[in-house]
Order: sequence, then structure tokens, then C-alpha cells
Amino acid sequence: MKTVICFSCDHYAATNGFNYISLLTGRSLEGTSYIHPCRSDQVLPFVPAAHVTTSKGTGLVHTAPAHGPEDYLVALEHSMRIVSRFAVDV
Repeated sequence: MKTVICFSCDHYAATNGFNYISLLTGRSLEGTSYIHPCRSDQVLPFVPAAHVTTSKGTGLVHTAPAHGPEDYLVALEHSMRIVSRFAVDV
């Protein structure tokens, strides 16, 4: 897999002191991966999902398979590990 680092919004990048590099489509990121911004030991995949669109935001979102039905289905479709960071009180 290729590893890429990018910003999805050139306006955000320009107004926050970043240099605009290039415009990428979500589809062009499919099959690539990124390094988790807070845990550099984690390399995660970019995966497509029907419920993610640019009309509802940037078109790039995090996924939490243990905490949402759409994310859970995306995780199953892409054989992702499902981890819950919270303990259940009984």
C-alpha cells in the first residue's frame, strides 16, 4: 500500500498556514493508507463508504465501527478489526 499525507480542503489549509499541495478525490485515496495523527504506530486504510459524501462535509471522515451502525457495516465490508475502547457497566 502507498502512504499519503494530504489536506482535504485547500481553504482550510490556506487559512491555517499550510501549503496547498494538490486536490485529491476520495476515490483516488482508495487502497492507500495514512498514519494516525495521534498514534504514529498505527497505519490505517482509506476505505470508501456510501454514507460519506462531500455534500455533508469534506468527504473524509473517521470511522468508529464499535459505535455506529454505518461504520460497523463498512468495517465488516472491508474486514476491519472492530475495537471498543469503553467497558460496559452491568
